[in-house]
Amino acid sequence: MTAVWPKVVQLASTRRPLIKTWIALAHLLGTEGRHVILGFAPGEKTVMESLARPANRSFLEELLKELTGSEWMVKLSLVDGLPSAPPETAAASTPAKPAPNESRDTFKDDPLIKEALEIFKGEIKSVTT
Repeated sequence: MTAVWPKVVQLASTRRPLIKTWIALAHLLGTEGRHVILGFAPGEKTVMESLARPANRSFLEELLKELTGSEWMVKLSLVDGLPSAPPETAAASTPAKPAPNESRDTFKDDPLIKEALEIFKGEIKSVTT
């Protein structure tokens, strides 16, 4: 499972970018029978609960099945002593600071912003006071 988990994280980040930060905070602790055990630092309880929602849990289980060909159930737990982010993903999940001369309007080109606008049928408007 150690070799498969990074692929799960990568696919999840591509297919559901809005939950990639949550998945990045999960620590693969191993397997027990047909359970994949993911641990979270105690301070990440809300993240764990968000991933535990039926739609998110099913999504992860479907990715595991896709990559391994076997049925897996995801088990989530809080574990004392775990860091808030795994070392290998902490740097990747930290957003880069924009260049000082970068336009304020470039956020409109962000794929996550575009996806959120599509999902919620939204639009960006300027606000003046």
